[in-house]
Formats: sequence, structure tokens, C-alpha cells
Amino acid sequence: MAVHGSRYIEDRPVTVKLEGVSSAGFRTLVIGGIRDPIAIQQLDETTAAVAAATDAYFGDAASETYTLRFVVYGRDGVMGPLEPTPKVGGHEVGILLDVVARDQELASAVCAFARSQLQHYHYEGIRATGANIAFPTAPSDIPCGEIFEYTVYHLMEVDDPAEPFPIEYRQVPA
Repeated sequence: MAVHGSRYIEDRPVTVKLEGVSSAGFRTLVIGGIRDPIAIQQLDETTAAVAAATDAYFGDAASETYTLRFVVYGRDGVMGPLEPTPKVGGHEVGILLDVVARDQELASAVCAFARSQLQHYHYEGIRATGANIAFPTAPSDIPCGEIFEYTVYHLMEVDDPAEPFPIEYRQVPA
């Protein structure tokens, strides 16, 4: 089958996409795994208790100075609340503890506290005498630095798409 009859149709107005970002804070994260079926069964209750303990420890202004997020891979880690079957189908889950705060020091402090709470939380029916979560790296906490979020997305109409972006050529001496 051959393609024929194609033609170029100029689309007006011509637009240039402009994007911009602003700082969203600083991130520290921990990646771990949980294999205990009792811990997995109570994971939502455990993470809620860890979040509450973290908020209590860091005070009333906690929600304004940091965010704490648990992402559970093997259940709903990719689609989050949109996951149509949010059940653990295997014998283990991966968990990402993600903290974003106004500065790196606070992000790391919140992450360390929450990680410790998660690691040693005494959920109902606990049998383990060690930690509740296994970490693939040591140290477990990973400071990521400043992060950004999109704050500008705009299509600008132009006559010439090169006009807003002038190019200056200079001769550099050898």
C-alpha cells in the first residue's frame, strides 16, 4: 500500500511553547522492602501512624514545612489512588519514603525520623525482633537536593518562531 496525495497545510497561528519552573523544596528519600505478610497486611495503618508520629514530633507547623509521602511498589506505586486493583499480589513490597521540605537539613531530619519510626513500628501481631524494613543501601537516606515543579506552561503566538530567541555569533580568538 502506497501513501499518496499528501500535502503541507500551513497552520496559523504559529506558537512557541514556553515553560518555567520554580523551587518545590529539597528532597530526601529512602527505598526499602517489606516481606513480612503481617506487616504488609497492616501497611496503611503503619504508615498513617508513622506520619502522625512524625507530625507530632516536628510540631504544629509540620504540614507547612514539609511533605511526607509513602509510595508502595507491588500494590499501587505507579498509579497511586487511581490503581484499579490496589492489593498486594506477591509476598513482598517495595516502599519509597519521600520527604520534601523547605531546606535539605529539614528534609533529611524528617526522613530520618520517619524511617526510624517505620523501621521499628510495633504493629499488631508483630513477631519480628529486628527491623520491619530492609534497605538495599547504607546509608539508607538519600539526600537529593533542590527539586523543581512546572509553574509556567504557555503557548505564545508568533509570526516567526525564531524571533523570540535571537542568536548572536562571536568569533573566538584561537
